[in-house]
Amino acid sequence: SALFYHETEQKASKKEDHRAASDGPLFYWQHTPLVKNYIAHSTSAAITATTMISNRGPQPEPLPQPRHIVAVSPGEVPWNDGEKSRMKGLNERDVSIDYAFMVTVEKFMRHGCENVPDYMLSGSRGDFTGVGDIHFFYSADEVLYGALPDFEEACKRANVPYTVSARPKMVHCYCMLPIFKEAKEDFAKI
Repeated sequence: SALFYHETEQKASKKEDHRAASDGPLFYWQHTPLVKNYIAHSTSAAITATTMISNRGPQPEPLPQPRHIVAVSPGEVPWNDGEKSRMKGLNERDVSIDYAFMVTVEKFMRHGCENVPDYMLSGSRGDFTGVGDIHFFYSADEVLYGALPDFEEACKRANVPYTVSARPKMVHCYCMLPIFKEAKEDFAKI
């Protein structure tokens, strides 16, 4: 899950005026109105948030960046030995997502294409420059928590302030189910 907020109103425009030369012709047109209001997403939207802010292909004008991102359990295709080791180490404690899925999902994300940019498979490899701040929420016992150090490094590279809330013994995206005490407390922070 993810929430985006952009403080300033963005100028509406026609599809044909904003074609990205890479990563899909409608991306720029869709991205601009997306960041002007709070938008709540479910399932995998935190991954989408971290890849959207990195899409800096040849655009007709700079993409507006969100002022604030709330990223609930963002994951990615594990891309380095440290991340793989951390994710594998959490596998036995995660009741929702198996490490093997995080490796297998790359095939689905590529959909037969070998030229998919690295940041679209692993958001932490992207450029977060211009984002106001990011708040990460995780269960400290989920496989995806193994990606956090790489997302923290991405924030540091781009000088993006970030905060982290991680609770042990919770399930994937627990705070988006505000029906028990811990989830209610963290949902209230969002």
